[in-house]
Amino acid sequence: MTVLGAPRQPKRPNLSDEELQPLEDMGPVSDAKSCHSSSRGLPYRAINTGPPKPPCNRDRVARLRELDVLDKPPDPEIEHIVQLACMVFGTENALVALLEGERIFIRNATGNFSAGDFPWRYSFCGYTLVPKNPTAMVIEDALEDARFRNNAFVTGGFGVRFYVGTPLVASDGHRLGTLCFADAAPRKFDAGRCSILNNMAELVVRELERVWALRHTRLAAAQMQQVGQGLLRAMDCFQEAIMMVDVREPGWRIMHLNQAAIQQTGVTREVGLASRFWGLFEAPKQQSPANPAEADWRAAAAARKAFVLHDAAVHTADSASTSAASSSSVVQCRFSLRFRRAATEALDANTPAIGIPSYMPMCTPDSPSGAGLFFMSVHETMRVNSASASGMPAELPFESLELGPMLGKGGYGVVYRGLWNGQRVAVKVIDDGASVPRAVACPWRP
Repeated sequence: MTVLGAPRQPKRPNLSDEELQPLEDMGPVSDAKSCHSSSRGLPYRAINTGPPKPPCNRDRVARLRELDVLDKPPDPEIEHIVQLACMVFGTENALVALLEGERIFIRNATGNFSAGDFPWRYSFCGYTLVPKNPTAMVIEDALEDARFRNNAFVTGGFGVRFYVGTPLVASDGHRLGTLCFADAAPRKFDAGRCSILNNMAELVVRELERVWALRHTRLAAAQMQQVGQGLLRAMDCFQEAIMMVDVREPGWRIMHLNQAAIQQTGVTREVGLASRFWGLFEAPKQQSPANPAEADWRAAAAARKAFVLHDAAVHTADSASTSAASSSSVVQCRFSLRFRRAATEALDANTPAIGIPSYMPMCTPDSPSGAGLFFMSVHETMRVNSASASGMPAELPFESLELGPMLGKGGYGVVYRGLWNGQRVAVKVIDDGASVPRAVACPWRP
């Protein structure tokens, strides 16, 4: 007969007083110490060890260090993108975080965050490394999330309740960090605004890789082949002139222009941000099938459809006057301007696909952050087929079909979320070489 006694107590490891100190007394950068303590027998606690690191972490960190962007002062170009995120999403707290091996380096920040080191174990951003594929992370209420409800930055201090972060995906596919913002109150979010943030993250990556790409242009042709396609993508990207335009406001407000757009158009950032689109660009004098009337462009923008404006001229103030509104203006040259809706389309063809959580609702026509925002690429003296400029068909083959954010792309086309008669569907736009891409819809199963 077996007598059951009290359960056997596990042997407790011999730990020093320092290893047994309370959480609140531990140093801010304690990831290594926490992992060591857990390996000696203490229970695993995510709040102690921080986010798990991916299998490719060594290569990922090596890539980040190769770019030579750590421990640098805030970047003015990235600072403007952070301010743009604050403006679009109505927050005061946004930052760009670079995820190194045992620490987080905040390159640019605003509001309650500041540049410098941040403890890994308190990180929200580090969890963007966990999914197999790059995916935005949305925490609508941190107190309802087991990973963060006991986080020191949730329970005290700033009191983070809402967080959205999207990964910064390098040319070789490694995730360098995040572009994110937070709030002290819970919020709701949608797929359209995730798509806008994903595009802003791509702008940040291009700034991070710009100096690296310029440095590699001095390599010999044989060495260029060894660097691979990642370099070629980076070179194409950082030379792409991008602007962000809000067509909801009279004259279309210019919200952002990158350094390439400044160089391409000759318009300074101060003048550009103080101007309206129709005060800065002049529409073509002669109308044609390629260049319909201005009313048609406005109608396309109001309907939130992609469109192309050919042969637009840029006005700049005469050098003798410093006023942006000076009447002594001169026409520089003409451009093709490709407008892509920020909430549904990728920045351009070079933009990597970043996933959106399947539980995110589709953006709606009354979405305050998504409606009316367009990314505009500027190409000097270059004509673009307006039907295929965005990769989306000019006319959809199904009635009541509305395209949402991009899900992914491959060699045969691009896949978008969509709504068809109220049902969620996946829409694949197939590029088979025809003048107008074809669209195929099927039920959406997250």
